[in-house]
Amino acid sequence: MKKEVGAALIVALQITTLTLMGLMAPFVGEPQQPAKTPAGSEMGALQTQTGQATTASDLSARRALAIRATKLYEPRATEVFNLATSRAESAQQSAQRSVQESEAPNEATLTTNLDDYPPYSYVYISGTGFEPGETVNMIVVQLEPNPTSYEPWDVVADENGNIDTSWYIFTDELVGATLQVTATGQTSGLTASAIFTDAAAPSLQQDPSRTIKRYAFAW
Repeated sequence: MKKEVGAALIVALQITTLTLMGLMAPFVGEPQQPAKTPAGSEMGALQTQTGQATTASDLSARRALAIRATKLYEPRATEVFNLATSRAESAQQSAQRSVQESEAPNEATLTTNLDDYPPYSYVYISGTGFEPGETVNMIVVQLEPNPTSYEPWDVVADENGNIDTSWYIFTDELVGATLQVTATGQTSGLTASAIFTDAAAPSLQQDPSRTIKRYAFAW
């Protein structure tokens, strides 16, 4: 009799244990969920990373698309030089007449990110006031000391009539030179120009408070 009761108790305990294990199974070993981040936090991080990547990408793209300074030779060098300088002079005369006659002046403008550049640097050129979507012809010429010209290139104005392009000074032959960049809209006929110079060769400067030498580049 005692054996039968003991066997019954063992069976009952086994059934109870199995039942408890079955009930606890969903909670045992469940991976812990991370705390929820505030709404917008992940988006903010994504935007920051995307923005940084886009900035680096844009800079690389502008440099990759920069027009290499390719010197022209006769007779084309003189033809392009005369074309660029005549366009710039015509635009200046038109602007002066507009001021004298109280009319709206030539609205096209052209600027460079710096006034002076060292060799082996990028000249970033921006223009405004052109006709949206028109092709704008770009020419760089050396005014002094040795008048010459470089291979022209074209850019397309955006929907606001703005242009952005870059020119790479790949040589030290332009040290001490004064250059002029001219932009002319092929549809509107609007012309704008800007003057910039090529600095002397990069100089080695010694900081008296430190022993570290540094190059004075203006990139």
